[in-house]
Amino acid sequence: MMSTQLHAAVGRRLVLLASLLFLTVGCHGSGVEKAERDAPALKPVDYPTAVVRMRQVHEEILARPLAARQVHPAHHGHAHDDGHDHDHGHGHGHDHGHVHVSMDPLQEMSELVRWLPHLAADSDLKEEPWNLVNAAAQRLEAILAQSSLRTGDWRRETYLEHQTEIRQHLDLLAEIKLQFPAATALASDQSS
Repeated sequence: MMSTQLHAAVGRRLVLLASLLFLTVGCHGSGVEKAERDAPALKPVDYPTAVVRMRQVHEEILARPLAARQVHPAHHGHAHDDGHDHDHGHGHGHDHGHVHVSMDPLQEMSELVRWLPHLAADSDLKEEPWNLVNAAAQRLEAILAQSSLRTGDWRRETYLEHQTEIRQHLDLLAEIKLQFPAATALASDQSS
């Protein structure tokens, strides 16, 4: 009899403990968990946009230590600091209720790389260039996964160890981006 009551009491405590743990983690999850949950909101609008943003994020990683910052949906195409409100030239500032996700540049780069094959497939890109995009994305994912396994400053250091290879992949992806008519027209407009 005593053993049955003890088992029941332990079981109730375990259920209570598990419930409290779930509520605590659910309410106070990390930025990484939020980034994973909100990742579809960060999907770039198209392949050329993703490639341009990847180059920007790469330069950010090279320039300074990794630090979380607010990233919002890809139609804006940039990150900003908390409390920063400005007009984007399309009629509204940042107080308009868009989803904002806290992530560091390495996390953002991983999200962008993850979307590349899908974005290229959704375009009129021919099979051969798509295969190149897919291969580059797979290699970049491997490098980023290796960097993400590290902790602290070692995450960035691991990325920097591969910066030459990463730049080569980014150059290839940018070359393929030129096959998109809108990207080619935009690039020629900017160079004028």
